[in-house]
This record gives sequence, C-alpha cells and structure tokens, in this order.
Amino acid sequence: MSSNELLQNTSVLARTFLQASYYVPIETGINPPGEVQNKAMIYNKILRLSTSNMSMGEMTLGQINNLVAIETNQLMWFLFLCPNLWAMPVQIVMGVILLYYLLGTSALIGASVIVLLAPVQYLIATKLADTQKSTLDQSTERLKKTTEILKGIKLLKLYAWENIFCDSVEDTRGKELTSLRTFALYTSMSIFMNAAIPIAAVLVTFVSHALINKSKPSSSEAFAALALFHILVTPLFLLSTVVRFAVKAMVSLIPLYPVQVNGGFFTWGSNLSTLSDINICIPTGQLTMIVGQVGCGKSSLLLAMLGEMQTLSGKVYWRTLPSPPSSLPLPSPPSSIPLKNRYSVGYATQKSWLLNATVEDNITFGSPFNKQRYKTVIDACSLQPDVDLLPFGDQTEIGERGINLSGGQRQRICVARALYQNTNIVFLDDPFSALDIHLSDHLMQEGILKFLQDDKRTVVLVTHKLQYLIHADWIIAMKDGSVLREGTLKDIQTHDVELYEHWKTLMNRQDQELEKDTEIDNCQTALERKTLRRAFYSREAKNQEEEEEEEDDNMSTTTSRRSKIPWRVCWQYLSSGGFLMVFLMVFSKLLKHSVMVAIDYWLAEWTANADGPVNGTANGDECVFAGLPDSYYVPVFIILCGAGIALCLITSLTVEFLGLSAATNLHHNLLNKIIHAPIRFFDVTPLGQILNRFSADTNIIDQHIPPTLESLTRSTLLCLSAIGVIAFVTPSFLIALIPLAVSFYFIQKYFRVASKDLQDLDDSTQLPLLCHFSETAEGLTTIRAFRHESRFKQKMLELTDTNNTAYLFLSAANRWLEVRTDYLGAVIVLTAAVASIWSSGKSLPSSMVGLGLTYALTVTNYLNWVVRNLADLEVQMAAVKKVNSFLSTESENYEGSMDTTQVPEDWPQHGEIKIQDLCVRYDPLLKPVLKHVNAYINPGQKVGICGRTGSGKSSLSLAFFNMVDVFEGYLDAQV
Repeated sequence: MSSNELLQNTSVLARTFLQASYYVPIETGINPPGEVQNKAMIYNKILRLSTSNMSMGEMTLGQINNLVAIETNQLMWFLFLCPNLWAMPVQIVMGVILLYYLLGTSALIGASVIVLLAPVQYLIATKLADTQKSTLDQSTERLKKTTEILKGIKLLKLYAWENIFCDSVEDTRGKELTSLRTFALYTSMSIFMNAAIPIAAVLVTFVSHALINKSKPSSSEAFAALALFHILVTPLFLLSTVVRFAVKAMVSLIPLYPVQVNGGFFTWGSNLSTLSDINICIPTGQLTMIVGQVGCGKSSLLLAMLGEMQTLSGKVYWRTLPSPPSSLPLPSPPSSIPLKNRYSVGYATQKSWLLNATVEDNITFGSPFNKQRYKTVIDACSLQPDVDLLPFGDQTEIGERGINLSGGQRQRICVARALYQNTNIVFLDDPFSALDIHLSDHLMQEGILKFLQDDKRTVVLVTHKLQYLIHADWIIAMKDGSVLREGTLKDIQTHDVELYEHWKTLMNRQDQELEKDTEIDNCQTALERKTLRRAFYSREAKNQEEEEEEEDDNMSTTTSRRSKIPWRVCWQYLSSGGFLMVFLMVFSKLLKHSVMVAIDYWLAEWTANADGPVNGTANGDECVFAGLPDSYYVPVFIILCGAGIALCLITSLTVEFLGLSAATNLHHNLLNKIIHAPIRFFDVTPLGQILNRFSADTNIIDQHIPPTLESLTRSTLLCLSAIGVIAFVTPSFLIALIPLAVSFYFIQKYFRVASKDLQDLDDSTQLPLLCHFSETAEGLTTIRAFRHESRFKQKMLELTDTNNTAYLFLSAANRWLEVRTDYLGAVIVLTAAVASIWSSGKSLPSSMVGLGLTYALTVTNYLNWVVRNLADLEVQMAAVKKVNSFLSTESENYEGSMDTTQVPEDWPQHGEIKIQDLCVRYDPLLKPVLKHVNAYINPGQKVGICGRTGSGKSSLSLAFFNMVDVFEGYLDAQV
C-alpha cells in the first residue's frame, strides 16, 4: 500500500469511527435513562405540586416551559458530548508526544503553554457556571412576570396598566442582560482561548527551537508539527464545549429535585391558617351543600379535602367502602385510606379549565364513550343548543382554555365532564356562577337532582343559590374559614333561627328573580333564544376562511415552512445588532484569517533555506524572502503571532456582543408589540405559542445564535483560506476543485433541505408537549381529583417519544452529512498530495508542499463545520423569523384616545354615554356579535346589563373599553 493510499484510508476509517462514536451517545441521551426520564421526572414533580405552589407563584408556566424546552436539552447535549471528556485528553496527549518526537524539547515547551493555560480555562468555565446560573434565575423571573401578564392581559388592558407591567418585565430583562453580558464576555474569553492557545503554542515552540538548537527547523518537521497543532485545535474546542455544556447540565439539574415539606392547619403556604377547626363529615350517597359569604373558605374546603392545601394539623380520611352510614360520625382511621391513595372524584372547578381538544374529548376526559350517557349529560347541562351552533358539532376544537367559548359555556362543559365520569363522589365548586337563573335551575333539576342523585352518588355542592337549600340532604355553613353550622335544613331551622331567617329572606328574593326570568323566557321563541346566544364565532369563521383558502387544518391556518428561510431574516438579525458591530465583525474576521495565513506562510519561508537546494530553493524566484538572516525571521514571526492572538480576542468579542445587541432589541420590540396587541390576538393565539417566543426562541437568540454565527464565519473563512493556500501552492489543484465543489454543493443542499424539514418536525412535535405541560399545570386540581395522573403521564410519554423520534432522525441526518463531508475531505487530501507530487518535479519547494498538505488536512473539519453551522444557523434563524412574525402584529387602535398629560384638569365634566347603531365583531372575518345596538346612559345613572348566557353582555362591556372591533355605528362617551 502506497503512502497516499494509506493516508486516504486512514482518514476515511478515522472519520467513520468518529461518526459512529457520536451516534451512540445521541441514542443514549434520547432514550431512558436520558431525556425521556428527565421529562418524566419533571412531569411527575408537576403532578405532585401543591396548588399553593402554583397560586403563590413558586412554580409558573414560564418556569415549566424553561425546564422542558431548554434545561432538558442541556442535559441531553452533555450526554452527547460526554465521551469527549476522555477522548479529547487522549488526543491532546498523543499530539504532544508526536510533537516531542518531531521537535524534541521545544515541543515540550510549547505543550507547557497548553498545560499552563488549562487553569485559566477552568477558571473561565467556573465563571461561566456562575453566570449561567444567574442568567437562568433572571430568565425564570422574566418568564414568570411575562406569564402573569399574558394570563391577565384583559385586566391589564381594562386598567391601562400595559406600560407599568411592561416596565417591570424590562427591569427584569435588564438584570438578565447584565448576566448575559457577563456570560458573553466569558464565552468570548473561552472562544479566544481556544483560538489563541494553538497560536501561542506554535510561537513558543518555534522560537524556543531557534534559540535552543541555533538552527531552523526543516520544512518536514515544521509543517508536520504545524499540522499537529492544527489537529489540537479541535479537541481543545470540543473539550471547552463539553465543559460548557457540563456546566449548563449541572445548573439544569438543580431545579429538577425541589422538595418542600410543610405542616399545620389548612393553609395556602403561609403560617396563617386559611381554614381552622374543621370537623365535618360528608354523608355517602347524598347531596351536601356548602354555603357562606364570598371568601369564607368554601372552595378552600373542597381543595383541602382533595389534598390540594397544606395541612398544619389534622388529617383528611377517605372511606374504603362508600356505604351509607346510619348516623354521621367522623370517619375513623381504621376504616379509611390515606389521602394520597384516595379514589377518583368528579370535580368541576370554579374557574373553568378546558383542554385544547374537541367538546367531546373535554366531556369524556379519557373515559369510554357511552352515547346514551353522553346525550343525557349534554341535555342536563343545556349544551345541545350550543353544540348545534358549532361548525363541527361536538367534534369542534374549542381551543386553549376554551378561548372560543363564553364563560357560561365553559362552565357547563366543566360540569358536564364531572357528571359524565363514573365516580362515586362529585365535587361541584359554584357551578352556577357563570349561568343565568334559567340555566342554573335546569342544571340543578336535571343534572344534580335527577342525574346524580338517581345514581345515589355523593355530591358536594358549593353554591350561593340559597333557593336550592331545600334540596340538600346536608348543609355546611361557613364563616371566616370555619364551620359556622352543619346539619339538615330542619336542624338549622331549629337550632339557629337567626341564620335560618336570614337564609329565608335571601331565598324569597332569589325565587322572585327566578319567576321573573321564567316569565320572560316563556315568551321567547326558539328563534329569539338562538339570536340571544352568541354564535361560536372563532370556529365558524375559521371554517369559512379554510373553505375559501382550501386549508385543511381544523384550528388555524398552518403556513408551509418547508421553504428555505430567506436571507433577509439573517439581515434583520444582523441589523438588530447594529451596523457598526457588523462592520467590526466582518473586518476583524477578514484581518484575523489573513494574519493566520501570513503566519503559516512566513513559517514556510523561514524553513525554506533549511532544506537546501535539493528542494528547489536554488531558484531565486521560488522563495520571496530567501537569503534573509535568521534574526529577521523570529521578530516578524513573533509580531504576526501576537497580531493573530489580539485579533482572536477582538473577533470573539465582536460576535458575542453583536448577538447580545440583537437579542436586546428583538426582545424589547417583541414585548412591546405583544403587550399592545389587541385582545383578539390573545383569543386566537395559544398561550403556549406566545410563551414559546419568550422562552425557547428568546433563549436561542440570546445564547445559541452568537456562537453558531462565530463558528460559521470562522469555519467558512478557514475553509476558504485552506483552499486558497492549496491552489496557490499547487495551481493544478483547481482542476479537481471544480467537481469537488459541485459535489459539496449538492451534499450541503440536500442536507440543508432535509435538516430544515426535520428541525421543523422537531419544533412541531415539541409544541404539543409544551402545551401538555402547561395544560397539566393549570388543571392539576381537576386531574388529581379525577385520578387521571397515569393517563396524562402516558400522553406525556407519547408526546415525548414523538418529539424524540424527530430529533433522532435529525441527528442521524447530521451523521449522514459528516460521513460524506469527511469522505470529501479525504479526497481533497489525496488530490492535494497527488498535485504536490506532480508539482515537485517543477522545483516546488518542500516548505510550500508542507504548507499545502497541512491546510489540506484541516479542510475535512472545516467542510463539515461549514455545512453544520450553516444548517444550524438557518434553523436557529427560525426563532428570529417567529419573533419577527409577531412583530408584524397590528397594535390596538388608539384612534380618538389621548395621552394622560392631555387630559383636562376638570375631567370628567359630564358622564353621558351615547350608543348609536353599534355593530361589533371580534374579527373582520367573523360574524357580528352585536348588531345595531342603540342606548343612551344619562350622567350619574346606574345601569345593569342583563341577558341570557351568550347574548352579548360581555361583548358590550368590552366595547366600552375599545377592546373589540366596532365596524359600524359608534359609542360616544361625553365625559
């Protein structure tokens, strides 16, 4: 086997085994006990969270998104790069040994530079760990505040608090940017050390060789050593990368295992008890009603029985056999089971919680579909008229948190879910709060008294509707967090006459309201009732839009993302960083790589005379600087190496701070655009999608794009420099360069298209996973009440598996690329070697041959990194594109409004409101929700807006605050 064949085969085998060594850790990182287990651990922790953890802000949706979308990926990447922790040091040691074999003691002196600077790299890694933790804390706090704003955006807009809360987020973002600035500085230092250490090692090695040996190194020794130093660049870079991801992984592990132990009375997280001295018993198979004033602890009592509150003292027991007792003693421990092992409970929360699924899926909630039972529940909750108005009936997707439904419709679906479940116990937390009297009476009669009581199910009902107390088998009256009185209505009538008389007065008043409402309702025809109920605008209008545009998506029009991201997105990112920073980056990069080539060329000139006239140096025109004294070469070599080291620092700083500037401007613009978007935007855009812009996409812009951009520009210029040097040394190489360039073009084009699609698939499968985590966190109480933890966990595992499959395909595609670029690089090495041998007969100096082959050996890595970084940058620019898509959102219409500084001092002067032919819709593509409304409100007049559920009360209220689209008529407030 010839030396050329050995050179090529060794390179091919080495790169093939290298790619295999990369693929195995990827599978390890994805499969258990890898990323799947990490997400499962997070999900299990969420399912065990106390409700107080969520309500007190100790854990937010932003934090959960941060853990799932960002932190688990850090752990996975660490597992992927972990083998380099022992492989790279071996490669460094072997490189040093070979250097010693070539240059002797001077090589050890040069290697000592690497050893001496290792503590500096460790110090930088330690600082990176501190700043990464600080950045994570600030990012979590920013996401927490952003989540609070997005969840309460309607309230903020009603009070015109957008700018106040926006400033609060900006303050937190400022602290995060301070940490990011420090992080960028240390990252720049890490990149600088990776690039500068080889230059410093080369400088020390050859200068010490000249001083110790008093002679020039031969070109064969010099360029073999130079090739080894170039090879050392990769393990040094990967070693620091592994350390960086190890740091991120260790920081990511910290939030995965938070443990909180609390004890006491029933409390929501403070030392003060919310409920005290609770001694009650819920009779089996009967209807128990809990009544009391607002804020007295009725809902908290339900949650305490479900185990959602922290217990200061006492216990909650659940009977093992739900048989009706002869009397009502308190449950005793021997016949009870621990609270954590209780059985399923049908539960309807006071604040309705719906899945981003169909109406049927929300009602059945994972239970087997029973047509007769389903129809009975629909009728009991008066949902059939509403279902009939939906474009796809009960198969219509109702959106995240039921955003397409009125409050009463959401409430009835939640109650229907509790009724449909085949559970012995049903908890209903004020199910009439969002219903009118007619619907409340129908639900009470058909849903609770008939459907539930006929099945002899135990029902606990929290209510303010005292007229229903006559149906209660057991009543619990509460006041200020304690049980005021309990028993039957007759018992309370006998033992607490004052309380009973107070109830009686309230019941008579409510009965009169019911009679009035019934009289009005009986006069209405079916057509009038249908007119009063607001059409299900979102789905119906979306259906019309889909028919016009021939779209098949049921929830929203999905834009095709197979096309390549236009370069204007990259330009938008760079322009966000500032033109001065872009100019400094480009100029410093070009100057740096010019100096790097000059260093190697000067070394070739320096070693040319040491080879003698045999190698062709006799021709005076072959070596430009032939005949110069040795004292001239060393100072110039030192100056060039010093300039190269300085430029390495400048380039690393300019790229990182260019990215930091772009991240600052993009987040500022995104926050201001979102917070001033019309309320309709939040109705049709899922919360998880908006949070994704502020979490995963912002994280990519903050921390991923700058190092990718730096690596892309560096690898591209190194590749171009290598090819330029090879072509300069052996011009015949240009003949082979054309087919090699064509092959490289099609390889990278094929990979980038596939990589983009696979990355889009990865993103599209990650979004349902993030939404599932968000839905679980918001519906913890309901999920635990129904004992559906295992079903939701199984769905999480399925979504995780789907997402991991997409990522595994993407990783396999990366291996496909690297194998082919490695083979292409081996062909370039072979071609350069053959061209050098062919040119050696034409008096080509051996120093130039060494220079060309040295650069040819580095092309393999450069080609791979060019394509990988280009594909990565194109994928990461999708985050910029997503953010820019939100930046095109139209802001609210402030026409006619004035700045607070322009408000007259004597305002308001009048107070009358004129409504003339007011027509309102939520979107230009949707049907009107208010048609030709006319009204006049006199100054000082108190006005109540009443009507059936879905009749437009809320829409009219929103029109007063300019939160809906008034497309005809006007609403004039003469204040």
